[in-house]
Amino acid sequence: MLKLGDPAPLVLLASNTDWSIANFRGGLISRLQAEGYRVAAVAPDSGQGMRLPCESIPVEVDRRAVSPLRDFRLLRHLAGVYRARRPFAVLTFTPKLNVYGVLAARHLAAKVISNVSGLGSGFLGGGLMMRIMHALAYFRERGLVDSRKSSRCPRGP
Repeated sequence: MLKLGDPAPLVLLASNTDWSIANFRGGLISRLQAEGYRVAAVAPDSGQGMRLPCESIPVEVDRRAVSPLRDFRLLRHLAGVYRARRPFAVLTFTPKLNVYGVLAARHLAAKVISNVSGLGSGFLGGGLMMRIMHALAYFRERGLVDSRKSSRCPRGP
């Protein structure tokens, strides 16, 4: 719990759709806000009129694209958002945001928590994204990533 008078730290939640944040992360947002954190969602506008219980920061994510140019634009945009907002923590929830969200935050003091659920098409489809994801997992498992900046939660049953 934060102390009275402390500035409220910002937690960014990044996903490839605002729909997934609105439908699957509402409880997390409410809890973070109840604990005194400011929360903002970094996601594309789905056009479905999602009403997020927090600030929304639009970002263009083509989750199925394998274009290095589009992905580089996403990386630059995320880095700009992170630099401007100076978050306390960034939580990412989809494969593309896990990869580029971590890279975008690498020069910040922010904690980055990447959530991987399911296999994700990045692991199934082959190509560049699969190679990047495998490399990141390899570096983490071999201790080549600073353990103070990265941790792995145990697998569930």
